[in-house]
Amino acid sequence: MSKSKFINIPGSIDHRGKLNFLEFDKLLNFPVKRIYYISAVPNKITRGFHAHLELQQCFICISGSCEISIENRYEKLDFILDDNSKGFIMPPLTWRTFRNMTPETILLVLASTNYDHDDYISDYEKFIKDYM
Repeated sequence: MSKSKFINIPGSIDHRGKLNFLEFDKLLNFPVKRIYYISAVPNKITRGFHAHLELQQCFICISGSCEISIENRYEKLDFILDDNSKGFIMPPLTWRTFRNMTPETILLVLASTNYDHDDYISDYEKFIKDYM
């Protein structure tokens, strides 16, 4: 399993504004099969609290900011995503928590597989016992 990593999303800025772009085969180490986003999260609500067996993801905070905590057998990180020219690639078997999302937060997620309920690990104690 690979470790997580931060990526820089290429783009340009001129008098018309900022443009960023993703060329999936150049930036990601997985094919994108699903795209979704998280937004309109009420104040003080925390999301996540799970890991995935196979799913790889890339998180990009398109607007606002989000605090993210991750944990896997290789690392334990806490960081803030607040720049839409930065992304974070999360490998499988990584526990994640999202908190302190601002009202304008839009967290874009690029996923390596279609939704599969059986891919979720939602019990933290089981995650620690079986995968750490």
